[in-house]
Amino acid sequence: MKNARNVILLGLLSLLSSCEPFYDPVANNDVSCSRGTAWQGDPIVVKKTVENPYTAADLTQTMPLSLLLDMALYNNPSTRASWNAARASAYAYRAALSPYYPTLGYVGSLNAQANTGSTFATAGAGIVSTTTTNTTTPPPAYTTNLSNDLNLSYILLDFGGRNATAELARQTLYASNWQHNYTMQEVMLSVLDAYTNYIGNQGLVVAYEENLKDAQVSLDAAKVMHKAGLSTLTDVLLAQSNLEQTRTSLIQAQGAEQTALGDVLITVGLPPDTEISLENLPQKLPVIEISGNISSLLETAKQNRPDLGIAIAAIKQQEAELAISYSTSMPILTANANWNQIRFISPKKPSGYNSTAFLEVNFPIFQGFFFMNQQRQIRAQIEEALANLDVQVAAISTQVVTNYYAFTSAEAALPSAEASLEYSQRAFRGVLVQYKTGTSSFLDVITAETVLNNARAQLVLTRTQWAASLANLAFSVGVLNDTGGRWQDGPPQQLYQIPIRDDNENTK
Repeated sequence: MKNARNVILLGLLSLLSSCEPFYDPVANNDVSCSRGTAWQGDPIVVKKTVENPYTAADLTQTMPLSLLLDMALYNNPSTRASWNAARASAYAYRAALSPYYPTLGYVGSLNAQANTGSTFATAGAGIVSTTTTNTTTPPPAYTTNLSNDLNLSYILLDFGGRNATAELARQTLYASNWQHNYTMQEVMLSVLDAYTNYIGNQGLVVAYEENLKDAQVSLDAAKVMHKAGLSTLTDVLLAQSNLEQTRTSLIQAQGAEQTALGDVLITVGLPPDTEISLENLPQKLPVIEISGNISSLLETAKQNRPDLGIAIAAIKQQEAELAISYSTSMPILTANANWNQIRFISPKKPSGYNSTAFLEVNFPIFQGFFFMNQQRQIRAQIEEALANLDVQVAAISTQVVTNYYAFTSAEAALPSAEASLEYSQRAFRGVLVQYKTGTSSFLDVITAETVLNNARAQLVLTRTQWAASLANLAFSVGVLNDTGGRWQDGPPQQLYQIPIRDDNENTK
């Protein structure tokens, strides 16, 4: 008895503590069993919606920037979504033109009737039973006929309603096309940002490799001087510490380079572990020729920015909605024609025809001042949209000014950055020679080496900023996707290139 009581008690506890108590009306696995329990649904499966047109053989070659942009525009889901949205708007515009054509409809019905005390008729909506009364001339026991109706209707006058509806759909199509262009430029900018970031990190790796060589040269010089008794062990330890710090910076730069490469692959729609080799920054970039003053760039932006096209199309959409509201408040004149045929099947009789034609006027006389207030609302919304357009133009102008001066500053800084690297290399070699002759301390060597390291990094950063600012300027002006004959020369040297030192050069 005691064991049986324990078994029953355990069963009750298990039932009360389970995820599905007997009093819970929720079906199995509809929700989690408690607020502290995760819901266990079916595994998430993300299916690939499109196939990559680029094969593995295509990826084995060195990928130029132009091919990266093509891959991104094809693979990126944003461009795929914006393109299909534009296609849908195009079909919607075609559908909006249908009121310019007459409408033609057909209705056919088969009617059967039994006159045996009750009647029934079938006309597609079911069976209706009624009671009949006796007549002096009994009708036929069964009658069957076929009815055909053709209805023709055409709007003669609607006070611009059809035109406004078509215009609304057309401006919606324009907005979708501008949105697709804007999405393309956003994708291209993201590719250029990721690409220049990768090239910049690649340049830093090369710079840190050169720094590591210089650190090794300094260490070797300190060991030679210490072995000759011309310096202390402190110089060797300081040189060894500097070498390890430089090696650490190189390892971190290599990690940043791989991360940047993964960002490039994800941006163009490839798996982040794809084995790929990217071409170095081209001497010519497909962006924009910087000519004229900033005022001309502002005018170019006003003419080419896709987001301004979206805003202007939205204003015209509201103007079309205003015209639709006005048309709805006015009379609509419609021409109608109807043709009806009845064919008697049983008992057999000659077919009958009937045709009518008429004009119909539909005029909403009064609906509680609805249309008047609706039109006032739309007019206020149009004024709001115009003001927002001015705000957007001001924001774009700020972008153009910011990116223009960022580009010109980076371009102007390139010669100084290159000259600084050259002078710091010569200074490092000179201090190293002086250290070996005993006229300089090892701290002077470390200081000169640090200046040289900073100059290498600064040159890479300046060139990266040049490329990134050029891409951002092209985006802000709205011509990032315009490569028809307008090309901008690249920096004097590739981002990854560092002027090679000549150890045999006499220090002046």
